[in-house]
Amino acid sequence: MSTVIKYLEELNKIPKDKTNCVYRGLSKNKHDVCSTYYRRFNSGKGLANPSADEFQMYHNKLLSNAKSYHYHKEKSLSKIELLAELQHFGAATGLIDFSKNFLVALWFASHSNQGENGKVSLLNKDNCIDYVENDDLYQNTLDSFCLIDLNFKSNTRIFAQNGVFIFSNRVFNNKLDLIEIEVDKNDKEKIITELEIFFNITESTLFQDIYGFSEVNNVRHPIKNSDFSRQAKHYMGIGGFKGLTKAIELYNLALKSDIKTYGEADPKVATIRNNLAYALKARNQSQDLTKAIELYSLALESNIQTYGESHSEVAGIRSNLAAALGARNQPQDLAKAIELYSLALESDIKTYGESYPEVARIRHDLARALKVRKQVL
Repeated sequence: MSTVIKYLEELNKIPKDKTNCVYRGLSKNKHDVCSTYYRRFNSGKGLANPSADEFQMYHNKLLSNAKSYHYHKEKSLSKIELLAELQHFGAATGLIDFSKNFLVALWFASHSNQGENGKVSLLNKDNCIDYVENDDLYQNTLDSFCLIDLNFKSNTRIFAQNGVFIFSNRVFNNKLDLIEIEVDKNDKEKIITELEIFFNITESTLFQDIYGFSEVNNVRHPIKNSDFSRQAKHYMGIGGFKGLTKAIELYNLALKSDIKTYGEADPKVATIRNNLAYALKARNQSQDLTKAIELYSLALESNIQTYGESHSEVAGIRSNLAAALGARNQPQDLAKAIELYSLALESDIKTYGESYPEVARIRHDLARALKVRKQVL
């Protein structure tokens, strides 16, 4: 979780009197925070601020035309709720999405445009005026940042994203109105992974409606190897011959996909090889152990190139490979296993210290391998 923590530490550097914020994540750092209405208004023109009359006329017409479809009657929506629904389905409005959850904004800053830096923009709520639901849709919207926090439980997407809106004809000055935390492009993939593993923040959990589900599964979203790996972990949990066989099938698909996407030497490929080897060793059918040893060896070689000899990832795979070799109960394999356990032990003592649980486990495994070799000889 080290990468997400890095950005939480950046957030913690914000002065305490400016931390009562809502957050917006943008995957391109160069993009300004503005409404889709503002972008539509300026389409084909130079940047210009719409007048108050233009702002009101546009939204009045948008709502009037939308009501002709009788959509608002099916849900008994207020004007602001109807406007939020229209934005939800892609209409350009003066609403700007923010979140009360920094990690949600961090996800949006990281989930796309992997080759460019992103950013999380922080807006101090003390600089906003709270929206009060009544017949005046445009209260305080013409020259202030009007904060709409109506707890839109009817819209599962907004609810899941801890969403709020800023409704305003005023344009943000990024330097004066917002605090920005830049998201390094090299951190984006790690952020997405950590948010999924530790916080269950994913595309699926953030877009919890049929429209969002369809978007997540459309043609623009490739089938990810992480989907195969996630399913494989499920079948590993089930266990037994059938569960392990299904997990092995899925890990093989993930491995094929990872090699194609990242190449043989990428750490992700090493991780899948390690997981596949573990599943094969657990199933323990004919040739499974031989294949597991081959996969562990490839993963070890790759991780040494990536991290160096003394990294904890290298120690972990050395220990796994040693266990697989030791399971064959052959003198030559046991000798190699003892060598690997010894290297892993030395590395983990340097990394964690003598009293770390993993150090104790490797010591135990090394002692057992020494005992078995003595018996075999």
